[in-house]
Amino acid sequence: MALLWFFQARREGKAAAKLDAQGGILVYVRYPDSRPGSLSGIWNMGVVTFDGTEGMKFQPAVYDTLEPSGRPTTFSGLAAVITEPRKIGQKDHKYITHQGFQAIRLTTDKEDIEVAARPTSLRRILDVIAGTPEPK
Repeated sequence: MALLWFFQARREGKAAAKLDAQGGILVYVRYPDSRPGSLSGIWNMGVVTFDGTEGMKFQPAVYDTLEPSGRPTTFSGLAAVITEPRKIGQKDHKYITHQGFQAIRLTTDKEDIEVAARPTSLRRILDVIAGTPEPK
């Protein structure tokens, strides 16, 4: 069991270093107001980047290597509905395999989304939305 944990921690460390170099954040995104049973209600793993005033760009990704999958989605008009992160529930752990992730709800110019990430990553996202400049 310890050996499995070691390899998972090593993979996550490599992915985190890759994201830091690219300025990305590992997140899971879903649309909480979608119809029951809709694929939009499932958490999708990907990488978030911020392009100045354009908003938040979400690139779906697969595997621990964060291989891009599908076309990116840009969310604009972002505002935090709830700024206090909530713990991920047991039902959500079916899709969110990373440990220690929490979720916040954001409103966009089209619809609400939920974003799950590590607490430090959520703080970065909230700071960018609030207009606090990201440290270089």
